[in-house]
Amino acid sequence: MESIGGGQIALESVEVEATLQGLFSEVTMTQVYRNLEEINIEAVYTFPLPLDAVLLELTLELNGETLTGVVQPRSEAVDVYEQAIEEGDSAVLLEKSGPGLFTVNVGNLQAGEQAVIRFRFSQLHRWQGDTLRFQLPTTIAPRYGDPSVAGLQPHQVPEYCLTWSTILVQSS
Repeated sequence: MESIGGGQIALESVEVEATLQGLFSEVTMTQVYRNLEEINIEAVYTFPLPLDAVLLELTLELNGETLTGVVQPRSEAVDVYEQAIEEGDSAVLLEKSGPGLFTVNVGNLQAGEQAVIRFRFSQLHRWQGDTLRFQLPTTIAPRYGDPSVAGLQPHQVPEYCLTWSTILVQSS
């Protein structure tokens, strides 16, 4: 997560919970960030999903309050987001940035405030011989190379690089 104005935001923790049932996986990723600035900021967070995954849910926790994403036409969602920011309220906007890429804007993240972003997705896997491969993308660069070539604005480029996780499941 990064501030549009270049402010500092710390990644405090990451938690992944994955369930594999048959050929389906359901993954919940929780990431905790903190605004290290002394002013309110608008933060931007871009995250990847597997290309064939379906985003099921996005929530944002701020000061004990949970904001849950709802699907709206883009222009309407942007208007609601901008109005909330103008009124001094916290708001969240999720947009698809490209194949397998999503960008979240968090408006009015207060000084010192912690933001807990949780997203849940599902994916259908395929057997490859006697192996089932599960991959968890955690950074954009390995899949797309230079993020600017993927059309991302400078404030959308992830600052933190975790690692790819791969789990192989053998059939019996």
